[in-house]
Amino acid sequence: MEDGNFVVTADFSRPLGTGVAASVHLFGYRHDRPFEVMPKLQVRFAEGSQVVQDGSRKIAKPLLEVRRSPKGFVLRVPLATLGEPERVMGSVRTYVRKVPLDWVAWRILGIPSGV
Repeated sequence: MEDGNFVVTADFSRPLGTGVAASVHLFGYRHDRPFEVMPKLQVRFAEGSQVVQDGSRKIAKPLLEVRRSPKGFVLRVPLATLGEPERVMGSVRTYVRKVPLDWVAWRILGIPSGV
């Protein structure tokens, strides 16, 4: 957590090649809202492109920030974009076209109250 943003940082052991893409899935959860109405973001980015979806719906002007370097990335997502969650379920993967290179298993992270 940083300044009201959920922050995902990935550092790679070597620079990503030109055909390599990354995908981050972030699902918000609150006990007082049905899970199906909470945001389910997928952020996909490769060299020179970025696509953000909530479920199957593309988001034209997403309220988030991706900073990519050859050996990693930092993704900042405002908690409001995730539906002011109490928990965030997330996963990160890298791939070439549809062939997976690496995958971080799903994690469930609690959001401290009052953030």
